[in-house]
Amino acid sequence: MKLLFRHLFALKITHEYYGGACPDFVWLVPEATAQLLRNGKLLAKIRDGHLFVLCQVDDSNSPVHAIVELLGTKLYFGLKLATPHFWNYTEWTESNYSPATHVLVYRNQQNLNSLDNHDVVEVFPPAEGKPTDDKLAIVSLWQQGALAVVEITVDEGFYHFSGIERLFVVNFLAKQEKLAYYVVANSANLENLAVVDAANANEGIGFESFTPSQIGYLTPAEQKKTTALVPPNTDNTWVLFRSNTKMRRTAHVRRGITLIKKKPTDAEHTDIIQHLPQPRADQIGSEMVVYLTKTSSS
Repeated sequence: MKLLFRHLFALKITHEYYGGACPDFVWLVPEATAQLLRNGKLLAKIRDGHLFVLCQVDDSNSPVHAIVELLGTKLYFGLKLATPHFWNYTEWTESNYSPATHVLVYRNQQNLNSLDNHDVVEVFPPAEGKPTDDKLAIVSLWQQGALAVVEITVDEGFYHFSGIERLFVVNFLAKQEKLAYYVVANSANLENLAVVDAANANEGIGFESFTPSQIGYLTPAEQKKTTALVPPNTDNTWVLFRSNTKMRRTAHVRRGITLIKKKPTDAEHTDIIQHLPQPRADQIGSEMVVYLTKTSSS
């Protein structure tokens, strides 16, 4: 006998850093939810990072299980981080959130066909009194390492198989930071250098330059970094090129940001390094160090 299934709904994680699907998480399906799925002849399948919940149907495309028994039921799914670098490139401004004591909860409460804005739920220390079943489910997933929990309330509309997939999306924003390039070389090789956005490939971003004589314009962290860049008793020095606007962290190659050497007599220049490096996922901050041994003036 051939079993037939139709899509009931799907869960997807996206991130601005990747420009689409986010591979940074694994899905957790607690036993209580797994049992509800089995009882309702539903099947959870994970493909390409998406979690699909399928409904077993008969030859007439009708659910084989009475849907009334599942209406209003809440299904819980956890998002557990699979990388330690997530917060390096993820924007987060809520001061009342800490992964050690809180969990993010996404619900389809206000609109059964989409997720509400997340709630920050405190899970530790435990609240006084007997916790609700909902709170127990959320705390259980947090204890398993979930950074976020998706709570889906089953609605009758889920079973109207119209051919349009019901998709619930959890989206994260990318951190925005100023790009900074510390170029280290001897004084002669640092003359007439500049960092430019060639052909306005990156929204025409501009860069300010700072030399040791302008160290007072740097932040304390930048001043500390310049001290570590150049050992004492060497001929090397540094120049800092800092973008004048913040740039969104991205996993994709950002091309066009170029280190050039200007010619003093005209507007022409020589490209020294095309497509300067971008911050890696495992890097905190958007500061890069470039060491030069020689620059051409021809």
